[in-house]
Amino acid sequence: MSPRFDHGAVSMRVSARHLILAACLLSLSGCASFLPFGRGASPGAEAAATPASPPPSSAVPASSAATPAPSALPAAPQTGTIEIVNRTQQALDLVTMAQCSSNAPGASSLPSGQSIAPGATRSFPVAAGCWNVGVGVTNVSEARQRIEVQPAGTVQYVIN
Repeated sequence: MSPRFDHGAVSMRVSARHLILAACLLSLSGCASFLPFGRGASPGAEAAATPASPPPSSAVPASSAATPAPSALPAAPQTGTIEIVNRTQQALDLVTMAQCSSNAPGASSLPSGQSIAPGATRSFPVAAGCWNVGVGVTNVSEARQRIEVQPAGTVQYVIN
């Protein structure tokens, strides 16, 4: 009598193997962005990422080899803008700004005699980073806000 062959058990094992293989591939694909392909990742990766040395006849002079190649991209701006929007019925004649790291109350950002009229907006270019901003009417009231300005970004501070 010949031994019986269980086709159901074999197909379950094959299906289980396929599921395990699919799970392994999915887990590896999630890690693909972390695989080190750049310089210094491993000796093999570094060798793959490093171009072959040119032949001695085309050697580069030492002075130009030490000079870094110019970047193809311009440097990102390190400034941003704070816009003060006056939605009150009064002219705002007080605008102070100080970096958050400073203990000083902030210098006046509006020239003497100038104000932000009701319904008007005024822009102030600032270095990117954290700013303590005060806006109001001299000797009446002042609103204060801590504002984070991103490089090349604009933040609106609306006074109601």
